[in-house]
Amino acid sequence: MGSFSLPILFGDRSPRTSEGSWEEEPFQLSLQSVLTELYSALCSARHSLKTQYSALQLRRDEYQAERKLRWLNFQLEKVRWQESQQLAAEMFVSEAEVVELDVGGGLQVAITIAVLCKFPESRLAALVRDPLYHKGRVFVDRDPGPFLEVLHYLRTGQLREGLHPLQRSDFERELTYWELPFASESSLSVPETFDSAWCAPTLCLESSNQTVRKKQNSHGIVLACRPLSADHPSIEFQVETSDSELKLFLGLVDRKEYSSAYLTSLQWREAPSSYHWNVQRHELVKTDSSGAFTTHSHYGCACEAGPKCSLGIVFDPRLRTLSFSKNRISQGTAFTEVPEGLFPVVDLWFEAGTVAILQPLRSETDSTAESSLSQITK
Repeated sequence: MGSFSLPILFGDRSPRTSEGSWEEEPFQLSLQSVLTELYSALCSARHSLKTQYSALQLRRDEYQAERKLRWLNFQLEKVRWQESQQLAAEMFVSEAEVVELDVGGGLQVAITIAVLCKFPESRLAALVRDPLYHKGRVFVDRDPGPFLEVLHYLRTGQLREGLHPLQRSDFERELTYWELPFASESSLSVPETFDSAWCAPTLCLESSNQTVRKKQNSHGIVLACRPLSADHPSIEFQVETSDSELKLFLGLVDRKEYSSAYLTSLQWREAPSSYHWNVQRHELVKTDSSGAFTTHSHYGCACEAGPKCSLGIVFDPRLRTLSFSKNRISQGTAFTEVPEGLFPVVDLWFEAGTVAILQPLRSETDSTAESSLSQITK
């Protein structure tokens, strides 16, 4: 190879002599200084690239986090849309399923045939099977007031709140006339269910919304459909899990101050006006209207629950106290000065399992009374 010279690299800085040699410059670059400058430039470029790479990594992480959040929001909206679609499908009825009634000649009301035939052996169901028409409507020759209370009872399974004793008496006579079973408050209660509109997407409702199952590892919260009150003072749950401990919270919340976005929350401030029992840690937690919370330890027995366990919530409207039960054994008063109308809530933390609402059993007295009523009306 030919010889290497610095002038070739940095250009001709002095004229040649007649012999072809170069004249010496006042300032002569050495190979060491050139290498030093090159190394410094490379270090500067490397530092600049590392800075740009770190910035790109940060932007990538932010983008991935944003995309993950959007995906989670999309999944949540998808679940909500599916629930809304299911609810809309359940609410939809065809024209053939609806009947128009003319009650007493002064009241027109529309109701589904399924509601009127809720008790197939009743006189009300016979009215649908063999109708008497008047101006295109099924004529009902009864007083509109008590009859409307009967329709409300058929639709909801409950008496309308605030009924006067005379209205209650008229309502019971109307039930007797239509041969509808009724003997006590317990017979008015509809099956207790969880509320699909207040169920976390990490949970799955089954058995006509009477059972909730974990479908993801994350915890999830679900509310019952009815609040606890003087007419409905208690609720009981059957818990089945393979976990050795009952990892769940049980309690009451004020749904007016609650939000469906809190159903997977980890913050107590997002459960305002609530009363909870941490069953696993034997701890009570109370929050005020702003979400500030206080705790109290050593509540409830430490006995083993086993693979199945029943847990209950009991509200005393007279004393305004709240207590809990395990396997139908009261754990004592948990909270005082508890307002009426709070909704039962369950927060599931165990890995896998179900929580089912135990339906109240009707007493023998209720059954005997209903049998006697049926004999009288036949």
